[in-house]
Amino acid sequence: MLPWSDRFASNDFIGWSWWGAGDTSYGLISTPRADDERIPRWRTGFERVGRFQVADPARLHAKVYKTWSPNGVSPADVSGSYRASYYVPSSYGIPPSAGATNIFQWKENVGGSSDPTWWVNMGGARWALSVGGARWIGPRPSGSDDRPVLFLNYWDNRWTRQVVFMQVPRDQWFEIRADVHEGVRIDFSVDGTAFDTALDSEYPVGTFARGGTGWTFGVGNYTQTLSTLYVGEAKYQPFDEPDGWEQVGHTEAIENGTSGQTKLPPGLTDGDALVMQVILTGDRAATAVTPTGWTKLSSHVTTGDVGTWLLYATTYRAGSTPAPLLQWGGASTGWTYGLGAYRGADDVTPVDTHATQVSGTPTLTPTSPAITTALDDSLLVWNAYDFWGWFASAWPAGFTANGPMLADKVAARRGSVAAQAGAFPSADTSWGASIVALKPRDYTP
Repeated sequence: MLPWSDRFASNDFIGWSWWGAGDTSYGLISTPRADDERIPRWRTGFERVGRFQVADPARLHAKVYKTWSPNGVSPADVSGSYRASYYVPSSYGIPPSAGATNIFQWKENVGGSSDPTWWVNMGGARWALSVGGARWIGPRPSGSDDRPVLFLNYWDNRWTRQVVFMQVPRDQWFEIRADVHEGVRIDFSVDGTAFDTALDSEYPVGTFARGGTGWTFGVGNYTQTLSTLYVGEAKYQPFDEPDGWEQVGHTEAIENGTSGQTKLPPGLTDGDALVMQVILTGDRAATAVTPTGWTKLSSHVTTGDVGTWLLYATTYRAGSTPAPLLQWGGASTGWTYGLGAYRGADDVTPVDTHATQVSGTPTLTPTSPAITTALDDSLLVWNAYDFWGWFASAWPAGFTANGPMLADKVAARRGSVAAQAGAFPSADTSWGASIVALKPRDYTP
């Protein structure tokens, strides 16, 4: 599973798979500015929040879902870190008659229905204090208080496991983190404090159904209580992907024409870094126009089968970064592009360094030049392409694909990065290979 996150910066729910559009059982969900709601921002630069309100007990589904369904089936392994940040106002109370609120959950899609697995509930304090044998993390509330408390729940709960409670921090942001170990356990924490552990022996952890068609992560305010809460960000990070970098998505095309209209990947948010490789038939170096808002990193022309290889980068800004239009002088020509989006880069000057090698001599091993990075934890973005339309058939060691044309790898330590060699399926024609090092956000020089 690829890393994913959404912080509602696009003022909609495009980063999610489902948000109740047209469903009359859904509550009121929106993406207002935190300042307009008179609540603090989740983090600096996080202007908007997800607002989840239940104002009608018949419309209690105030929630959003993200589903992973590669090739129409559930992923084989859903291990990784799932996180979401919440702001619960002090006005939020849950009387014993109101039941519980579901704020953080997983489901698996099976046979047209969504089967829940584990989730985090909020219950009222008066109810929680009546539960025998419970364990409390932190102080207990008073017996007359309806403030919400956190606890774990799972499908077909028979209440045989010890219940663990923790008071919800109200009028401040807090983060729930769940580290899922497929088929073993889920370790839950709240703002870094260990909370509870769900075991596969109690109820399946991760995917559990043969024929499952998707794995779903959801956040929100699923409740019978007339209430409002906020979500600042939700994210998923595989254990083997260094924290701080995420692949957002990619687009690519092979076309012919007098100009080329590209597309941006879905789910972009302010500050995402965009890297684009463009290849044009013939020598178009002098007439190729740099797309508005982009920086041209390099331009090369191959011998042999003559082509122009252009490398661009920019920082995405919601509402002001359109999909780039490729333009060049002269007659209709073949054009190809691959565009990758990455989250976690410095949002002012995302590129640390870059290098490109082109050649008119066919090869089976397209190789980018060596570079020297100035920062720890830079993201190396690599691509190779040949004049006849071959993408790389294998990436350099340690690189992970972001679409058919781009791959990336984190360089943990600054310094020399050797030439990186991939593979072509055959050696036929002119080719090019490039590497771009992106600066990590909040880097230390």
